This record gives sequence, C-alpha cells and structure tokens, in this order.
Amino acid sequence: MRVRLTKFVLIFSLLVVQLLAMQLMAQEEKTKEHFLNEAIEHEKKGETDAAILAYKGAIQKDGKFVDALNNLGAIYFKQKDWENALDMFKKAAEADPGHSDSQANLGRIQLKLTHYAEAEAAFNAAIASDPGNSEVLKDLGTVYYKKQDWGPLAETMAKYHASNEGTYQSWFMLGKGYHKTGRTAEAISAYDKSVALKNNYSAQFALGQIYLSQNKYNTAATKFNAAYKANSKGFRAMYNYAIAVESGDPENFEANIAAWSKFVTAASKNSLAHKELAEAKAHIKELKEAKEQADMQ
Repeated sequence: MRVRLTKFVLIFSLLVVQLLAMQLMAQEEKTKEHFLNEAIEHEKKGETDAAILAYKGAIQKDGKFVDALNNLGAIYFKQKDWENALDMFKKAAEADPGHSDSQANLGRIQLKLTHYAEAEAAFNAAIASDPGNSEVLKDLGTVYYKKQDWGPLAETMAKYHASNEGTYQSWFMLGKGYHKTGRTAEAISAYDKSVALKNNYSAQFALGQIYLSQNKYNTAATKFNAAYKANSKGFRAMYNYAIAVESGDPENFEANIAAWSKFVTAASKNSLAHKELAEAKAHIKELKEAKEQADMQ
C-alpha cells in the first residue's frame, strides 16, 4: 500500500507541475497580447511614446512576437529612425520567414537604405509567401528601377498592372522598362497611360525623346512643351523643344528664334543651365544673322 501511495503522490505532483506550467505559459501569452493591445490603443490616440513602451513590453515577453516587432518597426519607420526600423523588421522576418508582411516591411526599409540586393531578396520572399500581393510587386519593380535592371522591371510591372489600374508612377516605370529594352510601341502606350492619369514631366519627356528619335519633330516638340508645363524647373525639356522645332523646319528662322528664346527664358534662373544658356544665346545670334541674310535676298 505504501508503494502505491508513493506512486500516486508522484503522479499527482507531476500533474500539478504540468498544470502550473501550462497556467504560467497561458499567463505569459495573455500578458504579451495585453501589451500588444495596449500599444495599439495608444497608437490610435496618438500616444506614440506610450505605444513604443507597450510594444517593447510585448517583445520582452516574447522576442519573436511578429506582430509587435512589425508594429514597432513601423513606428520607427515613420519617425525615420532607420536603424531601429531595420532591426525590428529583420527580427520579425527571422522569427517567421514565411510571413509575407514581415518580408515586405524588411524589403521597404532595405529599399529606403538603398540596400537593393537585400530589398530584392526580401520582396521576392514576400511574393513567394503571398503571390497575390500586388503592392509588393510594385515595390520590387521600384528596386529594379533603382538598379536600372530594365528587363526585370518591365516583367514585374507588367505583372503588377495585370491586376491593378496603376498610378502615373507605376505606368511610367513600365514604360521605362519597355523603352530601355527596345519595345518602343509598348513604351509609348505605357507612357501615354501615365500622362492620362497625371501630366508629369518624366513621361512627357520620355515620349518627346522617342518621337525625336523617330524624326517626328512636331509631336516631339509638343511632348517636350508639355513636360515643361508639368515642371517649369525642367529646363532640359525646353532645350529639346527648341531642337525639335528647328529640326522640323531649319529654314523657319522666326519660329526657331522664338523656340530658342523660350528656352533662354526657361533656363535663365537655373544655375545648372549655364553652359546651355551660353550656347543658346550664341545660336540665337547666328539665327538672327541668317534671317537678315535671307531677308536681303
């Protein structure tokens, strides 16, 4: 009887220990969730410092708590505290490599820090976990744009636009990818869609370059003029505008003088245009002299 009782006491003690351990684990789980919820409430109220402390409390309870790591990283990202944001997003991605949002966040901070290889790897990992996340495709396209990796840029942005209306920036990036890989007709179509969403310097200027290379001078001049209207600091658009006008009709001295004069006006207050300004003024003088000689004949 004594042996049986001892065994019973041992079994009972083990059960008590296991039950206490389970309760402790449950309490710890509840505590980290409590910290998380508290942090979220602080964020909603705009109490950023209190939210940071609460997220840190959750992470102290569980160093691999992905939600808390990501949310704290997002706060640091908004504060432009890149070092701490990178640390949080790295830890979140390491804690759960298959977590798409964690990998996407890591990619975005790496992109911000111009760590393009690391950003590309993180975005690809995010897409592998969630192929339907089109916004990450756009982010990956941005990496390729920054790297001037034109083939993958065109491929990635084409996939993005297959399921998205896109923005003027995204259509411009697709156009750039097509343009740089010799797919001119597709580039024009993408640039046109960019301009349709918003008259922007980059797409209009790119269209002007294409039409100028095709000797479609009037259309090129129109696009360069539109680019300048989109951004009056873009004096190079007016420079190319004058080239297009003169290339279209070299003997029309009045039109050419007027075109180059427009460039001089556009560039007169831009210190970066010093060389082009001097060339344009000298050329206007030549055009006026040529006009005088033509008028005398």
